Amino acid sequence: MYFRIMYIGGKKYKIPILLNELQGTRMAIKWLLLNRSETSDKQETTIFNELVAASKNDGSAVKKRKEHHLLTFENKTYVRFLRFLK
Repeated sequence: MYFRIMYIGGKKYKIPILLNELQGTRMAIKWLLLNRSETSDKQETTIFNELVAASKNDGSAVKKRKEHHLLTFENKTYVRFLRFLK
C-alpha cells in the first residue's frame, strides 16, 4: 500500500491505494536500501545484515512496515474518496 494525498474541502487526506506485486517488491527493496545501518564501510555487509534482521522479523525495514500498516489501518475510512481520483 502507498498513500495518495488529496485535498478535499480544505483538509488533507492520506488515501491508501493497493500496489501490484512488482510495485510492492520495489517498495520493499527501497525500504531495505534506505533503512540499512550506516555502521559498516561496506555497503554489501549492511544490506546483508538488514536482510538477516528482516528474516528474523526485526530491524528498521520491519519497523517501517509496521508503522506503514498502522497508518494504513488508521486511514482506511478515507478509501471512499478514491472515486474522486478517477
